[in-house]
Amino acid sequence: MEQKQWQIPVEGSQQVKILFYPSLGSTNTEAAQLAKRGESAWTVVYAAEQTSGKGRHNRPWWSPAGLGLWFSVILRPAIGAKSINLVNLTSALIMRQFLEHKIATAEKVLKPQVQLKWPNDILVDGRKICGILLESDTVKNKIQHIIAGIGININQVSADFPPELRKSAISLKMCTGSQLEISQVLNELIKYYYHNFNETVQRNFDNIITEYEKFLVYQGREVKIFLKNEVKTGVQDGIDNYGNLILSQDGRKITVSAGDLWLINNERTV
Repeated sequence: MEQKQWQIPVEGSQQVKILFYPSLGSTNTEAAQLAKRGESAWTVVYAAEQTSGKGRHNRPWWSPAGLGLWFSVILRPAIGAKSINLVNLTSALIMRQFLEHKIATAEKVLKPQVQLKWPNDILVDGRKICGILLESDTVKNKIQHIIAGIGININQVSADFPPELRKSAISLKMCTGSQLEISQVLNELIKYYYHNFNETVQRNFDNIITEYEKFLVYQGREVKIFLKNEVKTGVQDGIDNYGNLILSQDGRKITVSAGDLWLINNERTV
């Protein structure tokens, strides 16, 4: 398999290794294999395209060559397994902040809303620009590694998306009017992710829920959560201390740790 690699400085003398592949089935699968063989934390697996990109619940993630940023990061935070959802929320919040900055610095006058859909989708004016898939390996409540798979739509125009995604997906180019150099976006993003993620873990995720909820869509609205074998409905009522979603359902509170969230009567499109 053809592969190139380079390193980028992140903080002080620290370097992050980027492994680039012209094509991979899934960057998450490759990163997980490397992690099990002992590859260090913050190694990044980056592919120009994924032929079998993974979304939640084994749904395919559309990731063609030359249009988006498809990569996975090996994380090894010293946290308990109960805090994995906080890694999810932290990663989503950092991606949201980075993308908002990229959009805000564009010359366009109108600045769209950049929001979060629990647990880890980033929306621009209600359309998906970024998704995150976390996969972890734990032994006796101790995390061996976490793979943060991240897909960002960069240079697509509306016609580039499959017909079923054109109303629900958006790209940085569509937000800014500018073509971006994808590898340069990756280098900027990894530096930003490295600094902010490590700082948040060192603070023991202090204030992360409050910050996350500032940008959370569908608060106080009736939603449905698609799980593997059932669908839960209720009013979205915030996030608990472990990053789980709280639903109000028939006068009681229930928590959901994972699933696909949609507004009642909205179609599942992304």
